[in-house]
Amino acid sequence: ANLCSHEEKQVLLYRKGCVKTLVKLSSSKCPHCQRYVAIAMRFIVSSVEVQKSLSKHNEFAPFIVLSNSNLLDFVRSSSAVMAAMSVTQSGQSIILKNGGMKSILRLINHLDFFIQREAMRCVANFAGSHRFRQYVVKEGGVETVTVAATTSGGIDVLRDSARAFSSFSIDNATRSIMIAQEVS
Repeated sequence: ANLCSHEEKQVLLYRKGCVKTLVKLSSSKCPHCQRYVAIAMRFIVSSVEVQKSLSKHNEFAPFIVLSNSNLLDFVRSSSAVMAAMSVTQSGQSIILKNGGMKSILRLINHLDFFIQREAMRCVANFAGSHRFRQYVVKEGGVETVTVAATTSGGIDVLRDSARAFSSFSIDNATRSIMIAQEVS
């Protein structure tokens, strides 16, 4: 985890097989090992170059799988990774290509506030992209954001839900999808 936190070493670690090793270690029965693996995974994917390499070599899928884990640390890491990747259109493309939108929308309703916040940030980033906002709407994201905005007491979740709603409303294609789905 410490090595993965050093930005200048992240690409080198990736090239040496760090992500594959972390994925193997994620099945460890040791809770301490699992926690440090989750932390290391969060750090290693913070590098845009590593994100591009994960996409190029089709290695992002384990991060989607971790979002379904029973271990809170893995779900937190998965949501943080997807939020970090959703900042760029290339990261958004990777998430969509690996079926991550359903996981993100599911995580918005998680009981853990950190996970809710990261998932909502991810949706707001997608909604802010004219190229990708329609995918959020088609997957039922408007309804999910509405529920989260009315039930969450977290200011970060409310801020990002407002950002998402603002982005949904400026696009004619997205409004048409919302009207067809009878979303108010």
